[in-house]
This record gives sequence, C-alpha cells and structure tokens, in this order.
Amino acid sequence: MLDPLRGPRDDSAVRNSRPISLRAAPWLLALALPLSASETRAADPVRPDLPQSIAAAHAARGPDRYTALRSIWRAWDQDDPAAVERALHDLTTDGDPAHRAYASLLEAYARRRRGDLDGARTRIKSLGFVSQWLVVGPFDNEGRAGFGRVLEPEPALTRKLDAQRAFQGKERPVRWRSIPDAYPFAWVDLGDLMRPRDKICGYATTFVRARNAAAPRSASVWIGASGAFKAYFNGEEILSDPAYRDLDSDRMATSITLAPGWNQLSLKVCADDSPPMLSVRLADNRGAPDASLE
Repeated sequence: MLDPLRGPRDDSAVRNSRPISLRAAPWLLALALPLSASETRAADPVRPDLPQSIAAAHAARGPDRYTALRSIWRAWDQDDPAAVERALHDLTTDGDPAHRAYASLLEAYARRRRGDLDGARTRIKSLGFVSQWLVVGPFDNEGRAGFGRVLEPEPALTRKLDAQRAFQGKERPVRWRSIPDAYPFAWVDLGDLMRPRDKICGYATTFVRARNAAAPRSASVWIGASGAFKAYFNGEEILSDPAYRDLDSDRMATSITLAPGWNQLSLKVCADDSPPMLSVRLADNRGAPDASLE
C-alpha cells in the first residue's frame, strides 16, 4: 500500500498497464523535460542510483513517470532524505499536471516522515484529496463473491441518499454514517470503521461541486483502492477495477461532468484478507488541483 512512512508499493507492472477509462484525459502521455547531465552532477553527493532515478523521472512519459517517482521515494532509506525531498519538490513543477500532483503527494509524505505533519496535511489538502465521507458496511465478501453481486446499497445510489435506511450487513443491520475527521493523508481505511474488517465490501459516498458554477463543467476524478472497486457518479458507474490490488493513489482516472450544485460520488470497495481502503482526488480536466472543487 501507499504508506506515508514507507511509501507506495512497487507495482510498476500494474502502473504501466494501469486501466485508464477511455474517457480519461490524454495528459497521461505528456512529455517530461529531461534533466541535464550538469544538473545531475551538481546534486549533493549521494549514491549513484538516486541521480539516475532523478534523471529517469524527468525523462519518463506517461505511466512510466509514476514508476520513476516511486523509485526516487524508495531511495529515502538508502540515500540522503533531504536530497530525495528536493528531487520530489523539483518534480512538482515538471511534467504534466497529473504527474506533478503525484510528485506533490510524495513530497508531502516526505514532510510527514521528517515530522512536519501540518505541512503534509496542508499540501495534501491542496491537491484535492477527499477526506469527508459517509460510509456503510460491512457486507460479505467471502470468496471474493461480493464484488460481482449487486448489494443492497447499490440500487439506492441512483436516488437521494437515505441516512435512516438500514441494510443487512455481514453480521448485523448497518446504516450510512459520517466518518471522523481523522484521514488527512490522502486515504481512508474502511477497516477502521467496520467490523469485521476483512473479507468485506464497504460503500463510501461524498458530495462534490464546483463552487459558484452556474453551468455544467468538466473535471476529473482520480482513484486508488486496496482491493477491487467500482465508482459511481450521480448513480452512473464511471470506473471499475476487479483486481485486488494494494493501495496506490491516482491509479485510475476518468473525466466527469459536474452539474451545478452538489453531485454524488460513491465507491464500492471490496477486500479479502486485508481491509478495504480508498484514495480519491478531484481535479480539473487536466488532472491539476482545482481550488474551486469542493
């Protein structure tokens, strides 16, 4: 999983074939700017693989940029942490907007590792990660059978959310409830909020809008999950990944059209031996943070 202290899991093969919706924006193929040899030589004296990773990150295109950014992050324990953080900071201004956002997330995790919790929280919030959710569950996922079944909350996602309605959960009736303000680092662990916490499916819903928008406008949503997930926007399924993966933010993306006022974004996340987790970021139609989205 993508952990703020240890960093994202090295799943470059998954990232390189990351299943992007056909409606996902084309910015993932943007060309990154190369790092010159003189800039590499000017870096602080660190192990040779860090300058190589930095150069590779500046030169990488598309999904390869994510792999290269994680390679820099993994150098934290082997090289000078300050050099790793500087490299990540430099990459927050290089490449396409989605790549810059991912570099900014890793830079925020670097701040957290050196104890700057407030700085990390502020940076992550500015990137557009969603931390306010209503959740319901758990529902049974023994044998991974729950993901393919239409569970009770799903038909209701096309209607106004009824917080008083009870659903038959895995072991007891369950209702929608708001989560505590305890997830400032870009993900929510549904295992903290549901019992039992493994072999379950859970649902999470939030409401989003473009502030002061009088007409429909385009945006994008970026999703990562621990386990398999489906995403629904205003009741319509917009993304689905049936593979049971470890958590990494921004793994999949798609464009959305925000109607004026509040819009409903919901996720179904199913996990097996580990609890379901989710990471959701709202952005403009290029993948850049947009302060008007809330």
